[in-house]
Amino acid sequence: MQSYAQFTVARDVVERHGFSNAAFARNLARISLASSGRDFSISKIDGMSRSAGCSPGRATITAIIDAFEDAHLLHQVYEFTHSVQKVRLRGFKVYAEDPGLLCALAPATSDGLTRALETAVYLEMRRRASSRVGSIALLKLKSGKEINFIEGDEAFGITYELIQVSLNMDNEVTRQREVSALQEAMARFEKGEATIVTLDEESTINIPEGVIHVIPAWKWLLG
Repeated sequence: MQSYAQFTVARDVVERHGFSNAAFARNLARISLASSGRDFSISKIDGMSRSAGCSPGRATITAIIDAFEDAHLLHQVYEFTHSVQKVRLRGFKVYAEDPGLLCALAPATSDGLTRALETAVYLEMRRRASSRVGSIALLKLKSGKEINFIEGDEAFGITYELIQVSLNMDNEVTRQREVSALQEAMARFEKGEATIVTLDEESTINIPEGVIHVIPAWKWLLG
C-alpha cells in the first residue's frame, strides 16, 4: 500500500501536473492519508511547512490536495453549507480511498480503528450515493456538536441520511454525545430516523424525534 501511494504520487500527481517539489508532494500525501477521518487544514499544513522552510504556499498545497483526489488517493469532505466561499476556510476532512492506505501510512494511535471504520463507512456511502442528487458532507451543529456524515442537497435543504460512526457505545458519555447530536440534527431537518454505525453493537434507541438505529458495521455494509 505504501508503494502504491508513492507510485501514484510520482506518476499521477507530480509528473502529470508538473509540481516541482516531488519530496513535498510525497510527504503531503503521507500526512493527508494518515489524517483520514480527521479535521484537515491547509493553513495548518502551510504553517508547519513554513516553519520547516519548505512551504510552496497555500495555493500550491491546495492544488496538490486536489490532484490527490483526482488521482483517487483521497476524497475531501466539506461542511454542509450553502456558502462556497467558506468551504475551505472553515476546514474540512479528508478520507483515504481505501482504509488500508490509512493503516499503512499512519502510526498506531488509539483512534486508528475508529478512523478506519469511519473511512469505510464514508466510502460505502459514496458508492450508494452515486445514483442520487446531492453530496456527502460533515455537519457542524449550533451546539458545537458534529455529525460525521449527512447526505443530501444543501442548496434545497434536502436530507437523505444522518450517520454517526462510533467504535462502540459502551461508554455512557460517548453514547449521550452521539445520541444528542443526532437528536439535534433530526429536529433541524425533520428526520424521523438516523443511524449509528458501530463495530459490533446492535440496538434501537427511541427518542422524541424518532428512532436511532444502532447497527454493526458488517450488517450496515451488507445492507
